[in-house]
Amino acid sequence: MRGAHVLRRLLDLILFRPARLRRLRRKIETLQTDFSGPFLHVLLKALKLALLVDADFRRDIVPFEATYHFAERDGMMHETAMFHNGRLTVWRRLVGQANARLTFRDSKALADFLFSERPDLLGAMLRQEVTPDGNLNYLYRFAYLANHLRLRFSPA
Repeated sequence: MRGAHVLRRLLDLILFRPARLRRLRRKIETLQTDFSGPFLHVLLKALKLALLVDADFRRDIVPFEATYHFAERDGMMHETAMFHNGRLTVWRRLVGQANARLTFRDSKALADFLFSERPDLLGAMLRQEVTPDGNLNYLYRFAYLANHLRLRFSPA
């Protein structure tokens, strides 16, 4: 057992895992307090980093393959997120065919939808905060991952 602990510590040092986890925690703290600016891009990068450093989090998406398009209603921001083989690839433009597309009013509306305990898509649509397109199960899956990321890596 001691050899496994030493090997894990050595791998942590080689792969800079503690530094990556600290960076991930800082990103999560930023997400919880600041909804202005590139909220979605920071969220996607934090998800990507979490998938890289945390095997348990990566196991949540191993059989999951999907492409998401996110767009701000005013057309100023576009993001594509592609989950493939336990990895997340992010682009700041629309790439390929999406399984689900979410157009949102602003970053605050997106954060309210993603970080609620029970994402209410219909309520958000009625308030004209988000407009979904495609398979809604994929949107709920993404909301689950975002909320799970926030709860798992946020400071207590």
